Amino acid sequence: MGPEVLRLLWPVIGGQYYEAVLEFWRSGNLLPFFKDGLIFLLPKVPNPEVIAQWRPITLLNAIYKVIAKLMAARLAVVLPSITPRLGFPVEFIRAARALQEGAQSRILLNGRLLSPFTIGKGVRQGCPLSPLLYVIASIPIINGLKGENQRGRIRPVMLG
Repeated sequence: MGPEVLRLLWPVIGGQYYEAVLEFWRSGNLLPFFKDGLIFLLPKVPNPEVIAQWRPITLLNAIYKVIAKLMAARLAVVLPSITPRLGFPVEFIRAARALQEGAQSRILLNGRLLSPFTIGKGVRQGCPLSPLLYVIASIPIINGLKGENQRGRIRPVMLG
């Protein structure tokens, strides 16, 4: 459901959304179907014939996206002060795990939904939290590489 539809239907369904999000924050659990994604293949060219000519996009549940956007907004504000020490509140870690663990997707192919599969690794395309989680995951790697460079264990490679 797109934001325009959500705004239009908010007087009818807003209370249920609000309760679902509050329940997530209270319990730290998200019902499995809220974590389901639908992978839709968009053609990159007219009349695609090979898989490389398709672009997959993941359509995520609106409740999932609302929670992820709230977390992303909070994280974006505190990211500059958190990254030097990488300290996260337990509640935030619990919430991020609840969004990711057990998440499933299904592929929509030729108008037919294929069987669901569990997302085992990585973050989901289309999730507002994904870019920030990527930045956070990169920080220890970058710091490790800087340390190795300072100790002279890594030498620059000249290109060109």
